[in-house]
Amino acid sequence: MQGPILVFAESSGSEFRKSAFECVTEGRRLADSSRTEVHALSIGHGVKGQASSLGKFGADKVLVADDESLKLFHPDLYRQIALELVKKINPSVILLPATSTGKDLAPRLAIHLNTVVAADCTELEIRNDELIATRPAYAGKVLLKVKMKGNPKVATLRPNVFTAREVTSLTSPGIESLSFQKPVTKMSV
Repeated sequence: MQGPILVFAESSGSEFRKSAFECVTEGRRLADSSRTEVHALSIGHGVKGQASSLGKFGADKVLVADDESLKLFHPDLYRQIALELVKKINPSVILLPATSTGKDLAPRLAIHLNTVVAADCTELEIRNDELIATRPAYAGKVLLKVKMKGNPKVATLRPNVFTAREVTSLTSPGIESLSFQKPVTKMSV
């Protein structure tokens, strides 16, 4: 696969949610099998101080948008920041947690990137340079394997299905601050 794997690391206040570490761990596993890097995107307020903790779970680089206006999830702001980063780094895969924020943000990104979303994934694999996602259907009675086409591939990962594991070779990730402009929006928080 070409390009890094981008993981949206969701936070609550200044702390990362467990699902962020689960997504970074899965991103690391996929990156190792495709010989690429894991870049984590953190959007919020007060998260920059915790950004290095994502390196313990496999992030090679952490990109942080930290501002008071990002304290609460704002769909237009978060989408715009993520889109600008995607255009800059051209990831092959974008992973988000299947939380209310991730389920809101993933399709917004996909529609602007003209690509697909596999929602609520329970397993991911890379085979012949393609991402294959396993996801439940019919109230969990059936598991579907979905071969994703398009680039980048967007997937939301079901929380508590993937295990957050610290990597054995601890390296400190590169941390980069992102600048952004607030888009014109009709929504207010």
